[in-house]
Amino acid sequence: MRIALRQTTDLGLRAGRVLLGEKSLSALGILDSQLGTGADRRVRHIDSLTGFDVFVTDADGDVVDDLRLAHDAGIPCVVPGEIEDPPPDSIVGANARSGLAHALA
Repeated sequence: MRIALRQTTDLGLRAGRVLLGEKSLSALGILDSQLGTGADRRVRHIDSLTGFDVFVTDADGDVVDDLRLAHDAGIPCVVPGEIEDPPPDSIVGANARSGLAHALA
């Protein structure tokens, strides 16, 4: 699986670390972040969601742009908060309280 991640808070950083523990993860693309990629060859900075299977964002608040990016790329978007009328291919409420790992399973 190839996952794109927009990390804006510590939640996203932790989610990235958890995802790197998943054996089926072949790539973790970091979108719009200055974080280093570390030694893991699966991690790289990206500027597009092309070629990824899912887009995960830890953005708290307005996620309309993230949902649009994922929709335009034809992939589902995972967001931490609840949103009104989410697109059918979105996973909402994926946070530490409700269980991010469970939402991605």
